Amino acid sequence: MKPSKYVGHKFTPEQKRARTIWRRADKELLAIDDALMVIPIVSDRKQLHARLDRRLDAIERGYARAKDLFPDVSESFTIASGTITL
Repeated sequence: MKPSKYVGHKFTPEQKRARTIWRRADKELLAIDDALMVIPIVSDRKQLHARLDRRLDAIERGYARAKDLFPDVSESFTIASGTITL
């Protein structure tokens, strides 16, 4: 394998900052990809928006289906409630 042209390169502060920004953007994109359960190569903005919309629609349909089966489902997870007086 041939090493890249930046192997052993001394990066300037501006280059280091650019690399930090790039890595942060990559991490954010991968987090979105993971959250949307998509393959990382699907990173076109339009495709991501479409997948996010589909995912949110599926979640909303799930909520609606659950409420159809059990109208009080959202409250069924509450173990206790009370009032705090300060």
